[in-house]
Amino acid sequence: QTETPKNFVPPMNAPQQEKYNETTTPIREFADRQCAWYPFCQNMISKCGGSKRNYCQFVNGGKIKIPDEKTFNEERKKVRNKQRAARARKKYEQKKRAKEGPKL
Repeated sequence: QTETPKNFVPPMNAPQQEKYNETTTPIREFADRQCAWYPFCQNMISKCGGSKRNYCQFVNGGKIKIPDEKTFNEERKKVRNKQRAARARKKYEQKKRAKEGPKL
């Protein structure tokens, strides 16, 4: 436990609490998600910090050229469409296999 701040107010669900308790679970800010600049920055948020566009170290650090808004949106749309098509294809194949039944 850490030192109690002067303006400490206990939480409603624990009114008997007298001191501020540090959180014990690490806070992950979507570390396994792609950068906000994806597909231009291919890194995960945990590597580049790009949970928002202005946080990416590589784009804002000058290592990756910043695309104009139109180009960025077009590329994002292409990637999204490819991903959706792949998911739809996979779902279709699963349904097809389920319909055929188990192979003996």
